[in-house]
Amino acid sequence: MVWFASGLFVAREGSMTAQHCRVILALGLLLSGCAGGPGDGSAPAAQAAAPSNFDGTWRGSGRLNPGSSFNCGAPELTRTMEVRGGTARLDYEIRTNTVFSGTVGADGTLQMQSGNRTFRGRFAGDSFTGQYIHPTCPREWSMQRVAAAPR
Repeated sequence: MVWFASGLFVAREGSMTAQHCRVILALGLLLSGCAGGPGDGSAPAAQAAAPSNFDGTWRGSGRLNPGSSFNCGAPELTRTMEVRGGTARLDYEIRTNTVFSGTVGADGTLQMQSGNRTFRGRFAGDSFTGQYIHPTCPREWSMQRVAAAPR
């Protein structure tokens, strides 16, 4: 019987020769080299997304469209959206766990989903305009970049 103790194979007396133990140990070392890691020719680790022209912190407000339901909450909401490596994230409604995320197109377009809800818009310079698409509580959004992303 062979067991592994403190990184060395140990053979029970009479069960294996020292030669067998050396072969098993050598195979174990060989196989451990197949695990992969940086610089060993294996696939590179995932890299951070490349910065985009729209990276940064965006802050602004969304106004309820006229005729919206009385159950939609405040007529105006203020939110912050983060864009890093061309990926946007907006924690829209913490109470209902409505979090939007999506990729910003090279042309500044953005469309994000959270369940059956949609948030879309367009970045232009340091401004963003968009819409929260909802059957009873749609909002028009306007945001400004308040901080550039660290590079």
